[in-house]
Amino acid sequence: MCGNPISGPTPARGSHGRLGGWWRRVGATLTDNIILLVPTSVVIWVVTMAAGSHVGMLAGFAVQGVYQVAMLTSSRGQTLGNRIVATRVCDVATGGTITRHQAIWRWGFVAVYSAIALLNNPIASSFVMMVAVVDVLFPLANPLKQTLHDRVAGTLVVMGHD
Repeated sequence: MCGNPISGPTPARGSHGRLGGWWRRVGATLTDNIILLVPTSVVIWVVTMAAGSHVGMLAGFAVQGVYQVAMLTSSRGQTLGNRIVATRVCDVATGGTITRHQAIWRWGFVAVYSAIALLNNPIASSFVMMVAVVDVLFPLANPLKQTLHDRVAGTLVVMGHD
């Protein structure tokens, strides 16, 4: 479980506890997206009216980034979506709470490909779509059930207690 050092985790279980499965990860992501839909939309609308659509979209990404970083670096290591599906995000090396740096890398990886997808460029959008699909499906082939953004950040999703 989180907070305990890990030593040589096996694909299904390590001293950190059971790994969070793909469907639970999907559930946590969908739940967080639903939770963030209204606040993000309001911020985008308000900032777009004041400063234009590009700044509005950046403000929307900022809302989501602040949420992700704040929640994942808390002592629980969980967003509200993680709490609902009973998973948490841990440091892959120690099993402990992730650092702000790791949380920013984790969120930033997804934010960058999401932002590129918004560009009106079919080549960039196609490339980003491939990266997004690989990122989402990567846990199905990875022994530690990590996404690409987990690997970049050095994080792991495990079953939680809440």
